[in-house]
Amino acid sequence: MIFLIAVGALAFGGVCVWALVALIQRWQIVGLYLIAAFAVIAWELPDSPSLVSVAGVQIKSEDFISIALLVSALTSFRQMSKNLVRVGPFLGLIVFCLSMSLASGLVHDGTQAFNEARSTIWLVAATAWTLSRDWSQSSASLRRLFLHSGSVLCAFAVIHVIVYGWGGADSFVTAATGVLQTGRPLVSGQALVLLCCGLSLILTSGAIRVSDLLVGYVFVAMSILCMHRSIWVAAVLSLLVVAVSLRGRALASTVFLAFYAGVVLTCLIAFGVLAAFGDTVSHALSSDGTLNAREGSWTELIDQSIQQGPQTVIFGASFGAGWGRVVNGGFIDFNPHNWYVVLYLRIGLVGLLFVAGVIAYTFIRVLRVSRASLAVLMAICAYAWFYHLPWYIAPWLGLVLYSAHRESVRDTRPAVLRGQRALPEAATEQPAPSLLNRGAVRTFGRSSPA
Repeated sequence: MIFLIAVGALAFGGVCVWALVALIQRWQIVGLYLIAAFAVIAWELPDSPSLVSVAGVQIKSEDFISIALLVSALTSFRQMSKNLVRVGPFLGLIVFCLSMSLASGLVHDGTQAFNEARSTIWLVAATAWTLSRDWSQSSASLRRLFLHSGSVLCAFAVIHVIVYGWGGADSFVTAATGVLQTGRPLVSGQALVLLCCGLSLILTSGAIRVSDLLVGYVFVAMSILCMHRSIWVAAVLSLLVVAVSLRGRALASTVFLAFYAGVVLTCLIAFGVLAAFGDTVSHALSSDGTLNAREGSWTELIDQSIQQGPQTVIFGASFGAGWGRVVNGGFIDFNPHNWYVVLYLRIGLVGLLFVAGVIAYTFIRVLRVSRASLAVLMAICAYAWFYHLPWYIAPWLGLVLYSAHRESVRDTRPAVLRGQRALPEAATEQPAPSLLNRGAVRTFGRSSPA
């Protein structure tokens, strides 16, 4: 009887996966909204409930969605090849290293390897699907995605502040779902998504719509106010890109906004309105307990890797090996808060060098192609130094890689004949500014097609 129930559950899951594949093949923007939905609920449900258990493995909704995304990506492999014309082989080698680590872990540690690799599998599957789509005509849809995702996250942050208060790094509350959660308005992954939404709006549609520019700055400000120091670092680095990229009306609006925001902030500080908030910020800046613990974890895990011999250093330990280490006299066994350290521990120096090479080349490409993509990539890379990347950041990571490495598109602006004056930029047939092109922001270096 139990066997029949399991078979029926798997059959139902297969039908659901098939229906989801058909849905996202027909309307690809639905896939992005589906992934973004998990970012919205990450505070209330950081660990989604299991739907069914198969051979001791708890299957979750993210697993079904990742399978559907991966199947959809494989059916569009030719489009993915066009989108990754420059770095496809290197990304393939990274996936190969991760697959070998998982396969080795399944042999030695069983289902524990899959459970440990689960979040990485979700991230790879969602990013691969994003890279298998053609987004060249989707600027308007992407703009709505940024607006909707950022607005909902801001609404949830305000609700959390009203219900639970505005906590800092050391505060915890019990959510309505019964989960012990940080007292900050959003978890760090949500704040990263909100920051990316804001940066995307500021450097794309914000260049031609003042309303989008203002909304983008609201998103960035809210992500900073969530009191995550990792987001502060990511925001500072990405806002430097914004500062050197804006021009025209967007730059003038930013100057006026900064001036009036400074006036209001000065008045609030002068009247003592922000005294309690200032204490929270000061405590966050001075508190180094979590940072010291993280550095101790990274050092301990890297030392363990070196002690296991050259093979582990070069190729990494398999998934399922665990993260056990002793920090400050106590034993802990959770994922170290550093994506780069996680990659080193599981795919070794070889895999980490492949990842570093792809990131470096992507930086060079987006520097010439899209300032919005550069800002988003800088934010993601900075955040990854403090946390493991959440899988729901995949749409932004995938769009950055897409904008950097897709096949070049010829400029469709009308040619200027002898004796004619060139039309001003605003009067020519320009693609709408998006994460996929340089839009109406300043670029540096040799001009490159979008």
